[in-house]
Amino acid sequence: MWVAEIWFDALVVDCLWFCHSKKMIIPGTEDLVDAYHDYWHHIKYAVIGMFSQAVIALPVGLLVMWQ
Repeated sequence: MWVAEIWFDALVVDCLWFCHSKKMIIPGTEDLVDAYHDYWHHIKYAVIGMFSQAVIALPVGLLVMWQ
């Protein structure tokens, strides 16, 4: 379930909404528009987040299973 949530966040919220909305640009950072449209950044950190959560979930799941 959490993998679907991460992909929804990366693709829909970040790539479709955040990267295309002028309302999401922080005042004073208008010169960084290219950084706001960097899709690879969002996808890369979504994948990193999935693997890091799996590394954390494995020992926690084993601990809960053995108790």
